[in-house]
Amino acid sequence: MPGPKAILGVCCLLLSLLSGCASAAEEPPGIPESPRLIALAARVRGGDAAAVGKFWEEIAKQGTPLAEPVPGDGRLVRVTFLWRGDPGTRGVFLLGSLSGETLLAHLDGTDVWFRSYTVRKDARFNYRLAPFRGSVPEGPEKIRKTATFDPLNSRRHPPTGKPLFSVAEMPDAPALPWIVPRPGAPRGAVKDGMTLRSAFLKGGRPVAVYTPPGYDAERTYPLLIVFDGSAYRDLIPLPVILDNLIAAGRIPPVVAVLAGRIEADERESDLSCSRTFSRFVAEELLPWARKSYRVTAEPGGVILAGSSLGGLAATCAALERPDLFGNVLSQSGAFWWKPEGDARFEWVNRQLADRPRLPLRFYLDVGSLEARPVKDNEIDLYGANHRLADTLRTRGYDYLFAEFAGGHSYVNWQGTISDGLVFLLKR
Repeated sequence: MPGPKAILGVCCLLLSLLSGCASAAEEPPGIPESPRLIALAARVRGGDAAAVGKFWEEIAKQGTPLAEPVPGDGRLVRVTFLWRGDPGTRGVFLLGSLSGETLLAHLDGTDVWFRSYTVRKDARFNYRLAPFRGSVPEGPEKIRKTATFDPLNSRRHPPTGKPLFSVAEMPDAPALPWIVPRPGAPRGAVKDGMTLRSAFLKGGRPVAVYTPPGYDAERTYPLLIVFDGSAYRDLIPLPVILDNLIAAGRIPPVVAVLAGRIEADERESDLSCSRTFSRFVAEELLPWARKSYRVTAEPGGVILAGSSLGGLAATCAALERPDLFGNVLSQSGAFWWKPEGDARFEWVNRQLADRPRLPLRFYLDVGSLEARPVKDNEIDLYGANHRLADTLRTRGYDYLFAEFAGGHSYVNWQGTISDGLVFLLKR
């Protein structure tokens, strides 16, 4: 399986697609909005020499980031990120789906660096902090060079292995009941280390296969094909989620093929609605799965799934071959996409709007924090996914669309994938 540095690099790339980069000349306001910081500033101005030390003692016990009520609106909280600087600290960047790449402010007369945002009370998102000395680093590569965890926040993702991000959870963040092994829940098996050779792709693609507990070669199972397969083991515990959902009777036993590596050089070309890749899935991967495992021959029992570009690729492959693939599970799908040379974005939406209705079912989700324009165009994933859901509704498709309070992040997708599986695999 890939190393944490490789996965972190791709995760940062995913985040960078949705984050603006703070200008080196931009100085954040030094006036705090947090009541805790306002009170601290007043004590410091009043000459209380012990105020800062007491503040950090309290914060160390409480943990970060701070989450404080917003007067007059019980649906929102004010979240404040903190960093304790030293005499050499010249600035701190906050990195993540909430902020993009944004400088923290400095509270005069203290070693406190801070930044506040107003978010939904049920939000969950990841972030990192990047302190620096000397001049402000220019460009994402230099900014991220010093990025690290929030030392006062014990919540990290992934929670096992080597974590990559700190996680902010607001008071009403939804529970994640399916991601931890449940006592007594039988476990399926995962076979990995396999490579499927492809004449279409002129090379091999790694695959791993999950078989459910009690797999019986004499019965037939639904088939789940997931793109960015390595991420759905290292960053989303998909085998554990499947074990738990099966044990709880929420989904039938299913065989899952986890295809590809998130850090692979060919990822973008494979998953950018490539007809060649769609042919690989339809004419090589699917026949291999049916030959190797007892999986259904009915398109209604096959799900193509993925996040970001993976969601786009799943949708495009289903549009190409609805006779083989009957279901799409897309998490924050990159539906801003257009073919090279096309003047109009959101190509998939246009296809679904203009074609006769196909025998496809869809689960789509997107985060409330995914409203930044992608790359260098004006389209954002939040709007693109909402518009695609509107098209599915107008065209009469069977679909479920969900919006979560978070960003373009596996820390959110690990929670929402169960909703998509239950919807698409319901008996």
